[in-house]
Amino acid sequence: MLNVNENWQHVCLYKNIREFLNQKSNIIFFYYLLLIPFINLKYRTMKKSLTSLLLIAIFLTTGFSQSYDVRFSLDNLDCDNENLSINLDVRASFDNSTFQVAEQNYRFSYNRDALKQNNVKIVKEGEISSFILGENGQLVALYAPHNLGGSLDTVVSYNIELQGGDGLLITNDWTSIGAVIFDVVDVNACLNLTWHDQVLFPPTFVSTVGDTTRLPVTGSLYLNEIDFSCFSEVCAGPLPVELTSFDAVDGDDCSIALEWTTATETNNDYFQLERSTDGVNYTVIGVVEGSGNSSTANTYTFIDDAPSANNYYRLRQVNFAGDGSVSSQLVVKSQCFEGNRNTVEIFPNPVRGKGKIKFFNDDINDGEVELSISDALGRVVHTEILTIGEGANLLHFNTTSLIPGAYYVQLKGSNWLSASQKIVKID
Repeated sequence: MLNVNENWQHVCLYKNIREFLNQKSNIIFFYYLLLIPFINLKYRTMKKSLTSLLLIAIFLTTGFSQSYDVRFSLDNLDCDNENLSINLDVRASFDNSTFQVAEQNYRFSYNRDALKQNNVKIVKEGEISSFILGENGQLVALYAPHNLGGSLDTVVSYNIELQGGDGLLITNDWTSIGAVIFDVVDVNACLNLTWHDQVLFPPTFVSTVGDTTRLPVTGSLYLNEIDFSCFSEVCAGPLPVELTSFDAVDGDDCSIALEWTTATETNNDYFQLERSTDGVNYTVIGVVEGSGNSSTANTYTFIDDAPSANNYYRLRQVNFAGDGSVSSQLVVKSQCFEGNRNTVEIFPNPVRGKGKIKFFNDDINDGEVELSISDALGRVVHTEILTIGEGANLLHFNTTSLIPGAYYVQLKGSNWLSASQKIVKID
């Protein structure tokens, strides 16, 4: 019986030999080394010995050059509806090593106190569900539909059977096997996900096609890349904020007022307002301080004074530990940009303090615009560079440094110049 240290040394030696034998030149050299001790033997003895050793060498080099790794990764965890789905993936163990995968049985066990027993389902099949072109020109599935036949009480057996061709080519890049979903029994329990390697019964089995027969592929690494072990790390405990409403009001001055209410707050540091024009890419537009710990209703407001024509808002809550949660998105179409797309409108006019400019930018390469303000004699009294985006823009400029009187405002892009528009500055 090997102790732990001896066993680890054997595993390391096994891996080093296997990587060495993956190079063809090294395999030839390996065969040559096997021949050296038998050069001086009698012919019959040498013939028998060499035959046996060459068969062993072929078996070893074939087995070493074809091995697989498998892993768990998180597909989705829904704490509210109490279900967990995990991805199963496979790859060839080493760079430049490949094999055509045939029949497969991916087996693993789990904690029955955490996940509902005998209730696992396949939620999606991965890349190992490809098709080939059959003799009659019809597409033929490489594999039969994935199934969980033969699964035991707390052991999942994810089965894939080769149905046509030589199977999918597995490389050193991860290939998706599929994903399975569980119902969560206890959010305070731990998953205890454990791959069944070649030692645990029933073991994981992966095969390849060789000379019309099925040859087993040797298992190497059995990985778990889910970054939590127990549901309590991500699901348990009180919600930091109980959000009861999140609304928006489109204002007459081209601003949008955002308002939200919380029923309770726990360790709530601040709220972060985020806006997008496509519902995918968000930028931070403001931060509002939270109430820390509160058991009474609190209402918050934030004014977005530079919206676009179409706006997607979401609210990110951040606690004192720096962890956050995100609300569902709120979609608001600003009425400010309805009408002629080709006009530049400046308001209010007369202006006191800050003025606003709204216009559409149709040039995707234009990221900045120059604002210039001239007096009645044509002298430029103020210039600044403003950042713009494609589509609707609402810009702000400051008139506090100007004395009361008439002025002319003009915008200049990379290849365009707007008409000058008269404004009146008042105290």
